[in-house]
Amino acid sequence: MPEAYGQIPQLRAALEARGAGYAMAVACSTWVWINHYEQGKHRNPSPEAKQQLQERFTDDERALMRGAEPERQFLISNDPDVPSAYKDPAMAEYENQWTLWENARYDRKVTLRSTLKAQMYDPGVWIERIAPTPLLMIVGTQDTVTPTDMALAAYERAGEPKKLSTYDGGHFDAYVKHFNETAVGAGEWFVQHLKPTSTN
Repeated sequence: MPEAYGQIPQLRAALEARGAGYAMAVACSTWVWINHYEQGKHRNPSPEAKQQLQERFTDDERALMRGAEPERQFLISNDPDVPSAYKDPAMAEYENQWTLWENARYDRKVTLRSTLKAQMYDPGVWIERIAPTPLLMIVGTQDTVTPTDMALAAYERAGEPKKLSTYDGGHFDAYVKHFNETAVGAGEWFVQHLKPTSTN
């Protein structure tokens, strides 16, 4: 049962109880990646930046073998001199508009190893195997986080039944500016493909 919303255990359990297979990929979602290695190359386009990142990976691995604590970096920073997993103004703007309650606040840092591991994450290799499970992809035409060209290329490789829905915006516009459009489209897809079948 390939699916994007594995983080919602109630949905997964309900579908497994029904024996229903489904797939829904929201390509603009922060949880769905096509090929994190290729996406990383989009974010670090220069050979120098890629080389520097690889050297940081190597130094961190060696330090860990000596018993050191893992290197940590900010999740998001647009300062070129501050190491971070992401340097995307749209991501920073999206994150900064939400206020976390006191006991949910954190230092906004992740381990450098998480970036290395993420570059090994490549769920896109499975896209040809999703069919005949229904697939919906909702793609922002100006997405730089899950790049639009990669999402569209993945959609072309998928088998039927499938549906592509696009909206004019970036990665996070699906959750704010175009939320009504994207949420309605996702809801209609679920209703169409997850409607309980008659037992008569």
